[in-house]
Amino acid sequence: MKKNGLAAMMGAVHLIAVLSVLTFGTIYLTLGILALPALTSAFEIGREVIYRRFSVYGSLTKSFIGGVRKHIDMMRFFPLQLIVILQAAGIYAANRTGMTVLTYPLTAGAAFVLTLMIYAAGYRVFCPDRADAVTIAVAMFYKPMYMLAVWVLMILAEVLAGVKLMAAMLIIGAIFLLAAEAVVFLGLTSYKKVRGALTEDDKSSLGEQLLERL
Repeated sequence: MKKNGLAAMMGAVHLIAVLSVLTFGTIYLTLGILALPALTSAFEIGREVIYRRFSVYGSLTKSFIGGVRKHIDMMRFFPLQLIVILQAAGIYAANRTGMTVLTYPLTAGAAFVLTLMIYAAGYRVFCPDRADAVTIAVAMFYKPMYMLAVWVLMILAEVLAGVKLMAAMLIIGAIFLLAAEAVVFLGLTSYKKVRGALTEDDKSSLGEQLLERL
């Protein structure tokens, strides 16, 4: 038992450290251009954790790079990133001009778009059909409590944004990514349940009792 517990702990540390560097390193080095393919690739690895299929003996780097290539078509949601950039510019301008009251709706709006991007990555990983932004938004709002949890996390990320946070994300950022993915998974599973689209992986990972509560 102790041996297995130690192996699990070391595996978790390895997963968090390597996935953090790979995901946020890719985002930083590409100036955010490959943010969505990188997030989707990280979520695909996280899916294996949720479905209890993750193996510490596999190559995380190889899996991640393969995932980025596989999900490069997520760039179709790049306009969402442009909206976030414009809102960030608006927040900066509002602070510089003393119109700080405008920073609140801009921050909330940017966090909402980031939440939609997180759900887009989750939808690609957990749902089989190719969806547009409207379909993803419908799935996102089906269970508002899960969406609000991710939205609050995105607001915190914006408020705490800075060089120190960027450095921290390279080390432990995968913790927050996997936490957000778990919440998105619950929300999307509820959406799939009402559509009758649950898979055996969904059922086995959550169990019948939890599924009934979703």
